[in-house]
Amino acid sequence: MTKNKTLKFLLLSLLATSTLYAQQTLCYKENLTSISEIEYVNLDGGICKGEKNLQDMKNDSWIIDDVKISPNNGKYSFTYIFKKYNQQNVSSDNIDEKINKILAQRKIKAKQERKEKIRLAKLKRLTDGQTLYENKCASCHGIDGNTRTMHSKKLSELHEFDYFQKMKAYGVGAIKSPLAYQMESIAQFLSDKDITNIYLYLRTLKK
Repeated sequence: MTKNKTLKFLLLSLLATSTLYAQQTLCYKENLTSISEIEYVNLDGGICKGEKNLQDMKNDSWIIDDVKISPNNGKYSFTYIFKKYNQQNVSSDNIDEKINKILAQRKIKAKQERKEKIRLAKLKRLTDGQTLYENKCASCHGIDGNTRTMHSKKLSELHEFDYFQKMKAYGVGAIKSPLAYQMESIAQFLSDKDITNIYLYLRTLKK
């Protein structure tokens, strides 16, 4: 709920920025004998056209963005830049619709990103498993895990639990056989993740 409120606030700010725009006009008055005259005389140029004074512009929601006063031989010339900001109306229903649409798009994107992250993680584990198997196992057990060594089962036929337990047993020297030392020298340096990755790779060879 908090995320939705935050999103609504940000969206409102965005909509306000996108729908807030300014009109601009330049009005002036030349050769006034005193500075105070500018308060009531009509200004020339822009939308003033000699028909609007400063108060008229303020009443019409114009604000003074900049003003330049130029004195010359005891007289004063004024140049005003006015801006007017107009806020378009954005209905609450329209905002809620936009928020729901954004949330739905975020949900879809997040789901796609999770799926892609999982896919890449699985691919990396398979790649790591393949590298380990080809470098440490394939020479004895065959490229596809179907070569027997002595009286052992084919690696491709081992259930995951049996495979994992045997690898752990070899790693701690708990299995005694003519070739056990070879397995021990390899298994003792493999982590649980390495062992599982090799098994995951072997599963792909059975498909």
